[in-house]
Amino acid sequence: MPFIKAAPDNAKIHIALIGPTGSGKTYSALRLARGLAGPDGKIAFLDSEKGRAKVYSKRFSFDHQNIVTANPHEYIDAIHEAEDAGYAVLIIDSLSHAWVGKQGALALVDEGSKRSGGNKFAAWSDVTPLQSQLVEAITSEKMHVICTMRAKMEYVLEPGANGKMAPRKVGLGPVQRDGIEYEFDVAAMIDGDHNFIVIKTVFESLDGKLIPKADEKLGAAMLKFLVEERKADAASLEKSKREDAEAADRAASGNAGTKGSKIEREAKSKPTNGEAKSVPITASNAAPTADGDKPWQKWQQIQMSKFAEKLGFPSDDARHEFIMSALKVPDGFTWEAVKAGMTMDQAQVVINAMRAAINAKQPATK
Repeated sequence: MPFIKAAPDNAKIHIALIGPTGSGKTYSALRLARGLAGPDGKIAFLDSEKGRAKVYSKRFSFDHQNIVTANPHEYIDAIHEAEDAGYAVLIIDSLSHAWVGKQGALALVDEGSKRSGGNKFAAWSDVTPLQSQLVEAITSEKMHVICTMRAKMEYVLEPGANGKMAPRKVGLGPVQRDGIEYEFDVAAMIDGDHNFIVIKTVFESLDGKLIPKADEKLGAAMLKFLVEERKADAASLEKSKREDAEAADRAASGNAGTKGSKIEREAKSKPTNGEAKSVPITASNAAPTADGDKPWQKWQQIQMSKFAEKLGFPSDDARHEFIMSALKVPDGFTWEAVKAGMTMDQAQVVINAMRAAINAKQPATK
């Protein structure tokens, strides 16, 4: 199977919220979900926390389903059910139970180990594919998914308000398989003060950010980031396709400088009045004249001479020196660059250096 150029698709956002008990993961998930879904989008809530999310039913509109066994199969089936029902966002609260629940992955490994005479390696060979199926279901592209996960807890001693050392509960990593956070587009820690601390993200504008509280605006902003990235990717893809097509045309013609003997190219210059002018480059006018210059080169020199005159170079010699210096400057600004179509912006790179050098020999007068 050949490689093909990557193209933007109807991508969805997958968010992991990791935090200790009481940090506000559920509430944060509901606020983010509403921002992602918009005012009228449907939200599904998969609850392994004994229905605790229902206390927010007056504040948020969502459809609720309890997880009973915490078996990964149960999660997978519920995810597919939400996809088929057309929900905009699915919240899974909590994904930790699929790992440590009464029929979670670790329990299944223990059961398998007992059946195989204590061989946990054999048990994992059955459970690991199931865990992979769960991750694949979560990261599908049919709806946005927000997963909460409990954090492995640790207590640290810090100075309290009275100056005495006091213990504070902090979260370390998620209670799930190691590295699970890297399966998500955004992974954030929710601390005891409800801060949203980004630990991993595909969105450059969110990288390393600490946001006081996750809310609907943050969810909507993530969706905007995604849409803008898709538009940028689409524009980049179209540009790449055009460039590939042009390269193929040049290769087919056997001449890297043209697209074919009958296809015109334009060498462009942008005068200071802002009106772009161009001259067509064809096989006929590409032939050199008696003095060795091609007609389009002559045209380009005329345009540059007019531009140099407006810059304040007082004599033909000064303008000529500017032109020739500009065309010979390093970093690729050669006749080939001019042939491709020199613009005022490109010339400006040269002007800053060349004008100072020329004026040092012959000061400009206006």
